[in-house]
Amino acid sequence: MRLFHKTNNCFFLLGLLLMPFVLVVSANAGNPETNLFVRQTDLQHLPVVSFSGAVTRVSVIPDPQRNDYDDCLYAVEFAVSPSKDFIKPAQIILVAPIMKNKQLIPGNILKPDQKLTVTAVEYDKLPEYMKQIQLSDSIENFEAPMYYVLDFAESSGLPKTDVRSGTVPKIIDLPAPLTPSEADPAAAAARKERIQNELARIDGLLKEHGGSFRSWQKEYYPTIQKIAAWNKEKRAEWINGAFFATPSCFWAVRDEGKPFVRALLPYRDYLRKNNIDLILLRVPSKGELSAAVFLSTEKYTENPFWMEVYKTCLENDIEVVDPLPEMWARYNEFFLSYFYHVPRKSHPFTGTSVIVSDVLSSVLKRYHYRGDTDQFVLAEGGYRAAGNENRYCFPAGNPKYDPGKIMRFPVVLCKATNLPFPANAKIASPFLFCSNSFGVYPDKEQGASIPHYTAQKTGVIPAWFYQNGIGLSILRHCVAKPQILQGRKTLILIMYPNMWYESAPVFPEAIRMNVRQLVQVEELEPRQIQKMVSVKGCQKETAGKLINGDRALSLNHYGPDSEFQFSIDENKEKDHSAHVVRIIFQSHGHLIVQTNNIPIEISVEKTKQTSLDLFFPAECKKFDFSLRRPERIPLIISSIEIYRCK
Repeated sequence: MRLFHKTNNCFFLLGLLLMPFVLVVSANAGNPETNLFVRQTDLQHLPVVSFSGAVTRVSVIPDPQRNDYDDCLYAVEFAVSPSKDFIKPAQIILVAPIMKNKQLIPGNILKPDQKLTVTAVEYDKLPEYMKQIQLSDSIENFEAPMYYVLDFAESSGLPKTDVRSGTVPKIIDLPAPLTPSEADPAAAAARKERIQNELARIDGLLKEHGGSFRSWQKEYYPTIQKIAAWNKEKRAEWINGAFFATPSCFWAVRDEGKPFVRALLPYRDYLRKNNIDLILLRVPSKGELSAAVFLSTEKYTENPFWMEVYKTCLENDIEVVDPLPEMWARYNEFFLSYFYHVPRKSHPFTGTSVIVSDVLSSVLKRYHYRGDTDQFVLAEGGYRAAGNENRYCFPAGNPKYDPGKIMRFPVVLCKATNLPFPANAKIASPFLFCSNSFGVYPDKEQGASIPHYTAQKTGVIPAWFYQNGIGLSILRHCVAKPQILQGRKTLILIMYPNMWYESAPVFPEAIRMNVRQLVQVEELEPRQIQKMVSVKGCQKETAGKLINGDRALSLNHYGPDSEFQFSIDENKEKDHSAHVVRIIFQSHGHLIVQTNNIPIEISVEKTKQTSLDLFFPAECKKFDFSLRRPERIPLIISSIEIYRCK
């Protein structure tokens, strides 16, 4: 089944960011279907490998009607049998096209235990435009090698031992430690001073509003009601030459953002150990800016719900760059800051991207680097769409702008080539941007984006790790592929509005402990797991029930905050090694995990299957941990894998 074609249209429209999924089940692979993602000429110099094996896990497949992007790839976990290209058995991730132009590709839908012979190329060696396509990955086996599938066929002749038999151990190679970047004491001092100044400013605002966030938020409720009324009436208008609509406000984050911050702290520490600063670059929602302008063009109104999350980050030494006050102050400098005339499109337009880059660039000046602003030239760009593509036309209602004409915007070009620099995570640069599509507008292909405008101001071409639809898991990808981080001074994570409500993947303790390889020693299936779990305070003999043909264990909710306690027998290897216990879930909701008296909070998105790794030091003879779900939703576990650390 060929999955590429010699022609390609690699430009596709970028949509909104949230990514709802629907699970599609197939009895077997369908008829071969051609996909148009990769140009055949781009594959000519890539080494092709062939191998056989079996599918072990499959990512959730997006619903084309609800997905925010036209095109999508998906990840499939695959157990490889020994061959000339894989001397030892291995566990890898296959990446295959699953949706093109909002149409599923039925022939590429795979299922667990399916035996295949595959031809593929290394995913990391693909052209950059391929790696920027949305990837549905609910497996999250970040360290496994990834291969883009060119061709596959069913292979019924493979021996049964290749599938979940335990005779083919999974071996996971972990990345080598980073070489720390050169320390920059002056930048560290400037960073500390900036955070302290912002905390002092917030404390001053708190004193003005009753001394606590609760009193300030109570005082703010009439403002929320006013904004809600404007939103309901769909208020939209030109104000001093700029167009605004769809007002809304930042709402409360669970526990003032503390779980969000706790999940980020290990990433901050990992980066800091390597002399890399983490900067969360906030891109507000389009409703926040319009609400601020509608409230007043004379005095800026801070939102106490946002300020509480902001303060929580700063108090935990997580730096945030918030451009919203500056965006409000310069609200009429640009005719459009977001696509306000397209209700469902939430991405930033020129005004936001330029001002965000201005604010960020002023922060980046603290670093010692060599920049050359003369290497860039500013030019004018514009959308090429026509006809009914009104999203690319000027908003109506202002005689200065013709709503029948395409919008224009500034673009940044490299003087030497008269072309924009591409998004590329591998180039040498002190600055690394990590983003989804919120960082690419008005049009990165023309050189108009937050990274491009930042480069023009700093004189430095940044490295840029970009993928459609990705969230906080982009940090986990950086840890799994640390070459992306080598030589950086700062990692700039472009935070789209809903990102503050997400939970970052749990940081891998094995990597922090410099473990180089995980070797699977056991896989516990649902029936075995059921015998090892009990419910705290409940005398029932068995916990939960087996579902899906005994392929999963559903732990029922026994009451508020029911705690499920797991006790796995001591390591059969008796080699006194540290171990990793990988829990593979097939459920959704908020979850609290406790091991070694340390609580870990994670959030498993609805209908997504994911995994969590728990690290047990060498002195542990038993693997004891507990899971607690605050919501009244069953906790579903597919399997538990045990790995020895080497």
